[in-house]
Amino acid sequence: MLDTYVGGGDAATGAVTSPPFTITRDDLDFLIAGGNHPWGSSGATAINLLVNGIVYRTATGANSSSMSPVN
Repeated sequence: MLDTYVGGGDAATGAVTSPPFTITRDDLDFLIAGGNHPWGSSGATAINLLVNGIVYRTATGANSSSMSPVN
C-alpha cells in the first residue's frame, strides 16, 4: 500500500516501480483508491502498466478513500 495523503495533504511526489515481471494471464487485478488524476494530466496519480517502456494501460482512483478493484 502506498499513501500520499500523509498528514492531511497531497504534497508528496515520486514514483514507486515494481521489479519487472512476466505477464502470464490475460488480466491483472489491483486495488486502488484516491483521486481521479489521470496519467498525462497535471498532478497525475495513477497505476501504469508499462510494456517495453510504453504505458499500455493506466488506472486512477475514483476520488474516494475506499479501495476499489481495477482489472
